[in-house]
Amino acid sequence: MFDVISNGDVLLLLDSTWYADIWPSVELAKKRGASSVSVIYDLIPITHSKFCDDTLVEVFKNYFKISLDYVDKYIAISHTVQKDLESFMVSNFGDIINGKQFDYFLLGSDFDAKEKTTTNRQDLTSCFKTASTYLIVSTVEPRKNHEYLLDVFDTLWGKGIKVNLCIVGRIGWKVEEIVARIQSHPQLGKQLFLFSDVDDGDLTYCYQNAKMLVFPSIVEGFGLPIVESLNYGLPVLASNTPIHREVGSDNIGYFDLDNTTSLVDKIIHIEETGVPEECQVATNYKWKTWQESSLMLLNKIK
Repeated sequence: MFDVISNGDVLLLLDSTWYADIWPSVELAKKRGASSVSVIYDLIPITHSKFCDDTLVEVFKNYFKISLDYVDKYIAISHTVQKDLESFMVSNFGDIINGKQFDYFLLGSDFDAKEKTTTNRQDLTSCFKTASTYLIVSTVEPRKNHEYLLDVFDTLWGKGIKVNLCIVGRIGWKVEEIVARIQSHPQLGKQLFLFSDVDDGDLTYCYQNAKMLVFPSIVEGFGLPIVESLNYGLPVLASNTPIHREVGSDNIGYFDLDNTTSLVDKIIHIEETGVPEECQVATNYKWKTWQESSLMLLNKIK
């Protein structure tokens, strides 16, 4: 492999290599004249360590310390992550990072939203037929904040508001309590639905038939379901965080995570008067394709 590497080449560290012993290989590449670029997805194990395994937190921190000897440029998947990364590196390593470069690119979304999709799963289709269905797409893990969302919908159901909550995503880690709450919930299978085994066609059906995407995540590196939803013309309500503001801009609505009333009131208003104009998706909305995303990354590497 290293015989084909020559002066001026770039070694792109694209995968999440925190646990892998990559540095001897990177060192060999650099000895042959290559530069090294590391793609950074988020700083969650550092900035929000309570959501991660203790081992990951230590390995992740150590990655950046070792990377200073090998990485020439860090490219984040959003401007928000880039700023967080630079702040972390300055505060932890000071002048050692002098000469390092920082930049960002944006992820893509290629879903074809024009063709209506059907699915043979009656358990899935039934939850979109009985009431307005609000969708969340994400792994079930603490930072995704499903607990907040359940509190919101418990309040709505307690007020007699006829709405459904559809949770789509595999079961993650540190979620025993929230999974138990879902599985024992009196509304499960009635107004509350959990699907952890959907394929791409099923997910498309969800995007095309939901009333809105609700995305209460506490922290993200990007927030891909936001642009996926918008590509389908599905309105979005997301937590008011810097990354959601970057990705969603003026195309979506925002709610406050400090209290559930913020989202409760917005959903009641939507059910009474319809989706507000500021949340409706423009017919000409278009996000970057994955090809455009790749070209943006390539240009930032150059």
